[in-house]
Amino acid sequence: MLQKTSYLAFAAITVLAFPFSGQAASEGRSETEAAPRVRMIGDGSINPRVGLQAGYMGVDDQVSTQDAAFSFEVGIEPVPKVETTLQAQYTPGSVKPAGRGSGGPKANFNVTNALLKVAYTFGGDIPVIRNTFVGAKSGAVFNTLENDTTSYFGVGGTAGFDIPVDVANSFTVGAEATYLGVIGDNTPDQASALGSMKYWF
Repeated sequence: MLQKTSYLAFAAITVLAFPFSGQAASEGRSETEAAPRVRMIGDGSINPRVGLQAGYMGVDDQVSTQDAAFSFEVGIEPVPKVETTLQAQYTPGSVKPAGRGSGGPKANFNVTNALLKVAYTFGGDIPVIRNTFVGAKSGAVFNTLENDTTSYFGVGGTAGFDIPVDVANSFTVGAEATYLGVIGDNTPDQASALGSMKYWF
């Protein structure tokens, strides 16, 4: 159920962002036949960027509820078509602790991630596909139940796209889906689907 909801959210974000991709593709061909600046290969630029993301994140423990997720990231492209990004994500939620009756109050259960993302962008000449990336994430996961915080290690895969929306290719909109396995006893994994907006320097 969690994965199905996550896929539906990612699909909705993709549909909303798709009109921008058509506009950006036509503008890019009218100005130049080269790939967008943010994805040019061999130009010597590390393409630094900052980004904001928002969307849905859930866990697969069947008792907690996470909905809105917010993320901030900074990244560079140290190797052509390969990005290295630091992400900080916060997801507020609630959980029904063991021992509380069905009518009892839920406790606050918040999730904070500090992750390193390494991803490969396909490039090429096909709209949308050239701006699509796949990669992996790993890092610290902090689960906070009321005032008690426990740290874990998470690792997983991610896929998404960043579509330029201006002639200078300085702004992009896109989406990103992630499944993060959290290592620990009885520790739930995470699935998220986030829309994104980034500025490229």
